[in-house]
Amino acid sequence: MVLEYSAYGVIIFTLYQFCVSLCNYLFQPNFSAGDEQCDDLVSILIPARNEEHTLAKILESSCSQTYVHVEVIVYDDCSNDGTSAIVQDFARRYTNVRLVSGTSLPEGWLGKNYACFSLAREAQGAYFLFLDADVQISPDF
Repeated sequence: MVLEYSAYGVIIFTLYQFCVSLCNYLFQPNFSAGDEQCDDLVSILIPARNEEHTLAKILESSCSQTYVHVEVIVYDDCSNDGTSAIVQDFARRYTNVRLVSGTSLPEGWLGKNYACFSLAREAQGAYFLFLDADVQISPDF
């Protein structure tokens, strides 16, 4: 008897999953790239601390975007490696790249939270995209 009710439960759950999947398939929106023109500035905000081994990849992929209204701001959180030198090199080559040098943490703040807060204060874009320094994005991201 219990096994029979369990079987009914599995069948009902499976039918429910099938209905949800079918609705998702039938009513999914079809977006194609570039349907709408947008001129809004997007701020790519990267908090970084001792990221000299990974930072160049994210900066290169951020500067290679097909969408041209992008600013890239890196917050150097008091790194003791070549992080700031890498950002300064990119800033010389790309006018949309900026470096914000970190300061000591105010009372009650944590490192990454304060870095993101500081980046948001510096950003001028309509949209903020926070990325870690160890990621890479595609050109049409």
